Amino acid sequence: MKLKRYAPLMAALALLAIAPRTRAQSGNDARTAYEAFLAGRFSEAERAYRFMDAVGISTGDPDVNLALTLRAEGKTQEALPFWVKASLAPNADGFVFDQLGWSYLSAGDYGDARKAFLHGISRATVLAQQAEGNFGLGLTGWMDDRPGDAREALRKALLQGPYILPAASLVMAWSALKMGDDSAALAYFRQSMGLDPTNLEALKSFALFERRIGEDEAAWNLCRIFLSFDPGDKIIQKMAVRTERYLAGNPEDFLPVRRLADPLLNPQGGGAPPPSDTKTRIRVDLFCDRDARPALATRIYFMCNVPFHVVAIKSGDVIADNGGAYQQWTAVFRPQSDVVEIRDAEDDLVYEARQPVRIEPQSKFGSVLIKSAVFSDDYGFDPGDRELRGNLEVWPTPYGFTMLNDVNLEDYLRGVVAAVLPPQSPFEAYKAQAVISRSAAYWFKAHPPVELQGGQICDSSACQKYLGVSAELSEATKAVKETKDVFLLDDKGKPARAWEHVECGGRTEAGWTQGAPNLVSVTDGREPLAPLQSPEDLDRWTHSFPPPGGYDQETDRMPPVASRWIRVLSEKDLERRAELIKYVGPIRSLVVTRRSPTGRVLSLRVEGEQGNFMLNGEKMISDFLSPGSLRSTLFTIQPLMDGPRKARFFLLWGAGTGSGLGLCEAGAIGQASIGRNWRQILAFYYPGFRIGAPGSAEKARPSRKTRTERRGRHRRPHNPHWHGS
Repeated sequence: MKLKRYAPLMAALALLAIAPRTRAQSGNDARTAYEAFLAGRFSEAERAYRFMDAVGISTGDPDVNLALTLRAEGKTQEALPFWVKASLAPNADGFVFDQLGWSYLSAGDYGDARKAFLHGISRATVLAQQAEGNFGLGLTGWMDDRPGDAREALRKALLQGPYILPAASLVMAWSALKMGDDSAALAYFRQSMGLDPTNLEALKSFALFERRIGEDEAAWNLCRIFLSFDPGDKIIQKMAVRTERYLAGNPEDFLPVRRLADPLLNPQGGGAPPPSDTKTRIRVDLFCDRDARPALATRIYFMCNVPFHVVAIKSGDVIADNGGAYQQWTAVFRPQSDVVEIRDAEDDLVYEARQPVRIEPQSKFGSVLIKSAVFSDDYGFDPGDRELRGNLEVWPTPYGFTMLNDVNLEDYLRGVVAAVLPPQSPFEAYKAQAVISRSAAYWFKAHPPVELQGGQICDSSACQKYLGVSAELSEATKAVKETKDVFLLDDKGKPARAWEHVECGGRTEAGWTQGAPNLVSVTDGREPLAPLQSPEDLDRWTHSFPPPGGYDQETDRMPPVASRWIRVLSEKDLERRAELIKYVGPIRSLVVTRRSPTGRVLSLRVEGEQGNFMLNGEKMISDFLSPGSLRSTLFTIQPLMDGPRKARFFLLWGAGTGSGLGLCEAGAIGQASIGRNWRQILAFYYPGFRIGAPGSAEKARPSRKTRTERRGRHRRPHNPHWHGS
């Protein structure tokens, strides 16, 4: 009896006894739980967050983290009660109510979803939360067949920040279609595509719309663009074939590609910088796709700005020495005999063989223009005209011919550096880019991709984008000249694999995922960001607008969608792509089984009603979710279900564009805009690497604060006896 009487007191004393240990261990418990979450050990993370919730640990909100862990595991219905509980907290903000709204919407409860999103708007602490709430209301109205309500909410979302615009414009176009307003749908499709040209969902919907209203030329072009990203889509394939029948004239005339009538390079120089006098050359495979595979051409026209020779590569014999400046010659593949014909300006046969040939301009200011190239398959690469310094090589195969540009490496860099950064970027950013591009070119010379056909580097983003003279800019050319012989060097003094990307989303990625352990992660801003410590931190980061103080925010050269983006992925499209890998039936969930410390997805499990499969690495994940157009793997996933066992859509909330490795182009432009020089920029993104000629010992200089950044710092007084810090 006495024991029963004192039981409550004993329990209270026991809680007091463990309270100090709980407080001391709270940070470790939270860290262990998040590490389990990143590694895909969701059961372990779930137990840890339940424990923290039970003992009242205040490191973050255990209910929010538990809900996000369950959602990440594919348990969307089990997550809903924890979102409800989190929303009852007095400090629940717009983010919590927005996630509650998405959870209700996933459960098909449109009424409660609306209420949650409205609460989210009223409790929002930042503009991004208001924009998300209105976007959620719009998508709820569209899914609930209430397009009028959707349009009203989406109009507000369109005014609440540039990052929400592409996705909100797309849903606005869908809502206009439900209301039969084709004019509004056309305007919003164009707006969505103009803001994010790589959004495949918008591109596909726009193509189907143009076809329905009878705009065959526009529909055909949109189909061609879509198939350059996702050539396996049967619906768009069939529509492209059907619409091509209704085009008046040659379909090639309707392609929105770059066309050049004559070479642009002045054969006398004309005051332009002379070609480089370095001896190093590089061989560039031309017209390559995103996987570094060169396309097979069946016919090209070519023209030089100076007299030229045609030379048999293997024997070295001069086949023709009468090529005149600005004469249009032809190279044609004959499938009947598997040979390539070279015909002169009079269409007379000059050469016919299965052996490669080289077109050699006979002047240091010479160039070769490739015109109106026809390919056996022109999806997935830039088929436009291009003018090239150096020599053009034609290599026959049994199915067509590939082309190579044999060019001085420094002259090659003129076209590369100009093609990477937006026009009118700061000069110091061009110089930093010149060093990175030079290092990458030397690295590829030593490690050429296996997909190439005799070259050392490709001309696509798989290596370095390159369009030759067609893309050169005076500032980029000057940057290449002023950084001549300067490289980013590895710990052995050799040109390093100089990774780069468009926008890091706040933090660059460490190189251990790509076998580059010396490449460390850095915060892309003046002040270091607090590391992500929980699923809530990661989710809030992808749902928020970019914070002030980031170097990427110092420039307007990059579109807003490069730093934050939303994708509405259809389950039907994912199911079709899944069939190319393994048949799993309708998709139920996408489960991230492994993330890097910065939150980037390393492994993804696709779960269907009849099986599942794993995707590992950036390329496999991107090819499945959005071929060639997924901006980055730094994203979180919100499923919208169609019943308990089948998804309807997957919302991806993403940050950044590119791999996140190495140089952030947006950040480099931003740093240059506030006065940092190219050495400081490289030292910031590549701490510990060296800058100089191969074999030199010069280390990357530590970045120094600008005068603006030094303001407000504590200054040491002139008293020599003062020893403060």
